[in-house]
Amino acid sequence: MIDDEADMDWMMTKILRNAGYQVVTARTGAEGIAKFQRTSPRIHFMVLDMRLPDRNGLEVLKQIKTMAPRTEVLMVTAFGTPECRKRAKALGALELLDKPFRVEKVLKAARLAFDRKERR
Repeated sequence: MIDDEADMDWMMTKILRNAGYQVVTARTGAEGIAKFQRTSPRIHFMVLDMRLPDRNGLEVLKQIKTMAPRTEVLMVTAFGTPECRKRAKALGALELLDKPFRVEKVLKAARLAFDRKERR
């Protein structure tokens, strides 16, 4: 989970852990990429904010997909545009959800990511 908003980070961590997932969190793109590099073999699904304090989430998405193309990334944003959605999908994002979003959508994306992993 890479999101600079403390409330979002806390809420998503709690929801994902309650659903049985292990969660690694970061508040900036640089921190998220560094943690991903250390733990990438164990990360199969990521929630990534589009706007981070140090860089654009699309830049982070591109780096993550370069390092581990099979990692499923769910982008989230409060500022979604059709162009943004198109770029995120082109870079390999699973989906781009607008904040606020329903928790069920995140859990559905997580299940989809792990189902895909098991089929490989």
